[in-house]
Amino acid sequence: MKVINIGVYPPPFGGVSNHLQRLRKYLEKENVKNESIDLSNYRSDEKINNKIKIMSWKKTILYLLFQKKAILHFHNFSWKNALIYYILGFNHFTILSFHDDRFLLEIEKAPIILRKLIIKSINSMNYIIVDSSKCRIIAEEIIENKSKIFIIPEFIPPSEIPRLDEQRLIAKMRKKYKFLISSNAFQISFHNNVDLYGIDMLIKLTARLNKENIDTVFCFLLPNIGNNNYFLKLKEEIIRLNISDRFLFITNPLKEASSLWKESDLVIRATNTDGNSISIYEALSIGTPVIASDCVPRPDGVVLFKTRDFDDLYKKTKMVLLNIDKFKNKVKNIKIENNAYKIIKLYKLINVKGE
Repeated sequence: MKVINIGVYPPPFGGVSNHLQRLRKYLEKENVKNESIDLSNYRSDEKINNKIKIMSWKKTILYLLFQKKAILHFHNFSWKNALIYYILGFNHFTILSFHDDRFLLEIEKAPIILRKLIIKSINSMNYIIVDSSKCRIIAEEIIENKSKIFIIPEFIPPSEIPRLDEQRLIAKMRKKYKFLISSNAFQISFHNNVDLYGIDMLIKLTARLNKENIDTVFCFLLPNIGNNNYFLKLKEEIIRLNISDRFLFITNPLKEASSLWKESDLVIRATNTDGNSISIYEALSIGTPVIASDCVPRPDGVVLFKTRDFDDLYKKTKMVLLNIDKFKNKVKNIKIENNAYKIIKLYKLINVKGE
């Protein structure tokens, strides 16, 4: 049976869209017949060249209704879609991925009278994929047949790391400054009225490091601004601290964020809430040390600092930079699984069983 993945394909760039892009590349590598349906309505030459089907959700439903039996893998969970999954399941084999732990909250958005029907529809899926043990525990509250729940972390390493789009700029910074630190955000966001990605702290950190003669430049990948007023305030703070040449925003989306992590000495994840951060796994998988807040459990090998504690962030960053070779060697010994093969194994199991 053909595999059809339904979700968002980059651009726009984000955790789920990168997951689908990378999964597709490994499916092609393993000669698994597949299609990708992109629900973003965003057209690009790359999508057209790769024969990605760009459709609205309504057109996708009609398209799938008239397809031969296939493995439909949904990455677009919403309570409003649950009944559609159920209907498509009459003619297809269906898999639903929960890409975060907020799916119960999503179900609670539905009218009370519909919630039992939504849960029944989710239970009709042949398999459910969750990102972690925590997500499995949550899923078990609504899934009757626990054996259909598979824990497969979202991270899939890039099949290749292309040359950095901003190579000239990065090469210039690498030549001029001793250390390059990087971080990223899909867009400026807030949690409990606080900068979710800790960009404010990272600007302050860059100023403090250089004040202490730790020659550093910071590169922050921000493909979507999100909040222009706050972005302007951040840029004003950069000017006030006199680090305009040492704290740079890259606002053009990169083909592959790992290209930046590969060029960096250190990656920092300064969030005050988080999921299973893809950027952390990307950096670790290519041997770049990572410092991250302790707001959620982090992978082995990550240096933790107390969430929103600037002094602890500065202390840990200074420690890593002044012992950078030691920390790079530590990261080399960390093994990061390629979860694409776990998903492909599930697809192949379905085809062997002929369900």
